[in-house]
Amino acid sequence: MLFAQIAERKIAVTGCLSWIVLRSIPEIASTPHPPSVAICPRNIMTRDLLDRWNSQLYEVTKTGAVALTFTDVRPNHLPRVVDPQPSGCSFWKLAAEGGAFYADAPDHFGCVVGAYALGAELSESQTEELVELSSTMERLSYVKAEELAELPRRSNPLRFVIYAPLNLSPALPDLVLVRGNAWHLMLLTEAARAAGFLKSTLAMGRPACAMIPESLASGQAVLSLACIGNRVYTGLGNHEGYCAIPGNALESLCASLSTVLEANEILGRFHRERQGQLVATGDCSTVSAGYRSDISS
Repeated sequence: MLFAQIAERKIAVTGCLSWIVLRSIPEIASTPHPPSVAICPRNIMTRDLLDRWNSQLYEVTKTGAVALTFTDVRPNHLPRVVDPQPSGCSFWKLAAEGGAFYADAPDHFGCVVGAYALGAELSESQTEELVELSSTMERLSYVKAEELAELPRRSNPLRFVIYAPLNLSPALPDLVLVRGNAWHLMLLTEAARAAGFLKSTLAMGRPACAMIPESLASGQAVLSLACIGNRVYTGLGNHEGYCAIPGNALESLCASLSTVLEANEILGRFHRERQGQLVATGDCSTVSAGYRSDISS
């Protein structure tokens, strides 16, 4: 059936990469989807919550959380970024630097892989570009064909995306991206698990943008080690990664953060004292007993 559809539409394919072409042609890939509600200015309750959550996340990572909201309605109350960008993830960097704006689907075509992952409907030339790029990555042994076939993708066609610092988001966002080092991501994943929004601690790899459809589809927080393109375009440090957090998980996750921070502070003192005593005396049992007594009381 798959190859019959390809032949019927005279779609050019390249070996096992036919899945890319088939899933990218608009007449095949488009699926019915409910119209989005227009994004309205935030009310006071939403503003206060977003301000508080943004502050909590910043206290942990010292980086700006970026809110993403997908909509089918052009958000005319926000400016549109008109300068060409080399990738969709470049918008993350712009938003983290302090601006709220929107971008439409064509604005994401600087990186055809990222545009595809976000659900953009590709033209014939863009589809050919995606196939060629995928073939190149496969020849470099950078990826395998089966990995490409499993690349997460938003189910709804990409129309408009609002990018903003979390505290400036015009509504509760669909997703929040937080960057941080291993320590920061450890704390975020512990809070996400405590809040019931983390089933797997396996970190995703290339491409970085794949964490967006993965988190949206699963409703779970997702870790990402990013990719080389993302690190170049966003300036992500070699020691850093991402945590994608569904918007509806923010309240529970941020509520768990204070508990996680306090627990790590207590346990950090415990392990440092235990290590010191072990080095000094060869026995750390009294430290363990003392902390068990403190915690139980």
